[in-house]
Amino acid sequence: MARESEVPPAPVVAPPPTARPRGGLPSLQTFEAIRNPAFRWLWFHTISYALVQGMQRFAFVWLVLDISDRDAAAGIVAFCLGVPIFVFTLPAGVVADRVDRRLLLFGSQGTAIVVVSLTAILIWTGLANLWVSYALALGIGATVAVGQPVRQAILPSLVDRKTLMNAIVLNTLGMNVTFIIGPALGGGSIALLGIGGGFAVQAAILVVGFILL
Repeated sequence: MARESEVPPAPVVAPPPTARPRGGLPSLQTFEAIRNPAFRWLWFHTISYALVQGMQRFAFVWLVLDISDRDAAAGIVAFCLGVPIFVFTLPAGVVADRVDRRLLLFGSQGTAIVVVSLTAILIWTGLANLWVSYALALGIGATVAVGQPVRQAILPSLVDRKTLMNAIVLNTLGMNVTFIIGPALGGGSIALLGIGGGFAVQAAILVVGFILL
């Protein structure tokens, strides 16, 4: 009887190795960029500044409506807060590429502290009229126009390529959330401390943000 031929066992095929992400690929883990201390401090600073921006939009409208019963005053002061951002943001971004960005941040934040503190003092002394309020709003808008592009431009120097996208997302998310919270906090501070006190609270938050830099 013929001997049956033996069938050789099938070779064992090892599973393909799991590809590791390359160092340069972006990472979208929720809070990965927060592990970077330099970005973490900038993030807290940015959130505090965005919070004050939200408070200011509410407080300046309240201020001009308290000074004058003209509804148009609210629209004008909102325009004064926004027009410097429209006019100066692009030139400020160009300057941020050529000048020490930390120096620009310190300068814009320090100027904002001075303008907001001056606003509180003028309110307390009864010297804040409509035109003064418009001028102060323009000054605040100018500090935003200078500081905001720098906060965005400085990110690539704080984090690596892998976490850059995560840092941008966290920065944007934090700003959007505080923009929503800011008006409520602004209204609460004015209700408790008066209009001048509301601006004093803003100045205090800006000082904290300055220290975080």
